[in-house]
Parts: sequence; structure tokens; C-alpha cells
Amino acid sequence: MVDRLVAKGSFDAVTDLARWFPVEVVGDLIGLPREGRERLLPLLDANFNCFGPANARTQASFPQLPELAEYVMTSATRGALTEGSMGRAVYDAVDAGQIPEAVAPWLVMTYVTAGMDTTVHAIGHTVWLMAQPPDQWDALRADPSLAPQAFREVVRYESSVQVFGRTARVDWSVGDVTVPAGARLAVLYGSANRDERKWADADRFDITRDNLDHLGFGYGLHGCAGQALARLEGEAILRALLRKVSRIEAGEPVRHFNNILRGLDSLPVTVVADRS
Repeated sequence: MVDRLVAKGSFDAVTDLARWFPVEVVGDLIGLPREGRERLLPLLDANFNCFGPANARTQASFPQLPELAEYVMTSATRGALTEGSMGRAVYDAVDAGQIPEAVAPWLVMTYVTAGMDTTVHAIGHTVWLMAQPPDQWDALRADPSLAPQAFREVVRYESSVQVFGRTARVDWSVGDVTVPAGARLAVLYGSANRDERKWADADRFDITRDNLDHLGFGYGLHGCAGQALARLEGEAILRALLRKVSRIEAGEPVRHFNNILRGLDSLPVTVVADRS
């Protein structure tokens, strides 16, 4: 995919790259039919909107949820999923008596809802941030072993999941504030990843930063179960670009708006192929 886009010279890093790669990787991993995958990203975006407050964006997204349910019931079934896939493994668990068959399609769908558009946004941010300032791309080209650290810095700096809701199970003290059991909390991942008490010069993108303990994938019990796959995907894109591209020049990005997620709708780029 990167070879083809680099050969073109100019392309949209979101619509031509970021929105294709995770959908194909996760779709193949889960074993989803190829037909109908193009419906997923708008439906998943609506699903994340419905985690947010009762604003106009949420209200506009609610009518799309039945279509998402319809997709689940037709595409995440035993017969529709590819033999040997991660999705079919869920039905193997049904046959082993480990889970009820009625929940199997929805369990398959949890892989889909959490594993596509979050990584789409991270890859779009990756290309954007590597285009400005160019010293970061030059540093990565000089030391490609920094690719994992560079992708972590993207996730810290432009956290795809900005906020999520949780419920306090017990009374919990934070500083001089006590959060009572049963209270709803907004966990601000994006804010934590820019907290100046933790990160020196927090608003600077720096791929050499010690960023192993960023919170872009959550933490502990609520840590993202698919974060290893997301890192593999982000690093794969970086390494493919590193092999082919000496410079990335980006035009004006267009922001994507979602109640929970942070990403781009469009990012026109021109790449200079490495002739060495």
C-alpha cells in the first residue's frame, strides 16, 4: 500500500492510507466478509459518539446504531466468518461451553468496535506529526529502531481516545477530594498525556522522549486488549515509509469531530521518494 502511494507522490494520508490499513488488517484477523467492510468506519464513529454527552452529535448518531446491529447479526455469525479466524475462535468457545451462543456475535463485534477507527486516527496523526517539524522524521531515519518509541509518542501527543466514562466501585480519595462509590467519572486520557507534572515540555512532540508509561491505551484492568496489534500496525506503517521516503510535506489537516475520539478527516501530503 505504501509503495503504491509513494509512487503517486501526492495522496491523502487519511482517506488513502489510514482508513484502509486497519480495516483490512482487523477485518482479516477477525475473519469478516470483505463485502460490507466499507460500511464499518461511519458506523463505528457513530457508536463512539453515543458514549458522549446528549449533544447534537450524539442525537445524530443514535439512528445509525440499528444498522451496526444489523451488520453484526449478518457478518459476525459462525457461517460468515473465515475458518481459522479470531472470530471463529469465539464460536469454538461456544462449542466448548465457555460462552452462550447468543453473545458470540456481540463478542466478535467488540474486537471490531475497539480495533479500527482508534488506529485509523493514530496512523493519520503519525503521518501528520512526521511532516512537521522535519527534524523528527530525520531523527527517525537516522535511527529506525526508534519506530516503537515514535509511535508511542504519537499516541501520547494526539491520544486517539480522549475521554472515557467509568464508575467508582468504592469511595476513592484523590488529593483532598473524595469520589463516592457509584459516582460516574470522566477519565481524561488526552489531558493525562499532556500533564506538565508528568511530562517535561508536554506540548512538544519528541520521538526521543521516555514515553513508555503514556496512558493512550488506558491502564491496568482497563488497558486496551488490542494495544499490541495497534502498535504493530503503527510501526509497520512507519517502517514502510522509512524504507521509501526521505521527506513528508503535509498540507492543512481537516479535523474529525467525535465525542470521544480525536482524529483527522483529511491530510493532503506529498512525499519525496528516497533515491538512495
